[in-house]
Amino acid sequence: MWLKHEDCHEIVQQQWQRPVLGQPMFLVSKKIARTSIALDVWQRSVFGDRQKALISATRSRLEELLSLSATPELLAERGTLMARLESLLSKEELYWSQRAKVSWLKEGDRNTGFFHRKASNRKRKNFIGGLYDDAGNWKEDDDGLENVVVNYFEKIYKAGTVDGGAL
Repeated sequence: MWLKHEDCHEIVQQQWQRPVLGQPMFLVSKKIARTSIALDVWQRSVFGDRQKALISATRSRLEELLSLSATPELLAERGTLMARLESLLSKEELYWSQRAKVSWLKEGDRNTGFFHRKASNRKRKNFIGGLYDDAGNWKEDDDGLENVVVNYFEKIYKAGTVDGGAL
């Protein structure tokens, strides 16, 4: 979605061209971090509530024009607004389809509220709040979760005996 916006390439280029001193891997790491921060700020200003406000304002103006009698000027403005609304809705749809990872999204569907709920539910479903360790104790903190996962996989992948001898 970002790549379709005319400013995205420029943001990346600006951040990548900013000078950084240090070792080569530090340079790359720092440039990636700076670019990430700049894109996050840019994304919020371009696609955040501003995008929703543009869609709402465009719809409102289009509804106004549809209630008026047709003149050549109004017809031209209607066409422009319809094209703008189509573009805004396509960008919104692309955002939610990417976020929700919905492979069955059809091209003409504009039900973005549905996809927002899908993405939010998916995030909630994939969240791990805690795990039980071998002793049956519930672990919620990062260290506890890490220990449960490491112990589990160590047991699974630990070398055993084959035909009476050790591996």
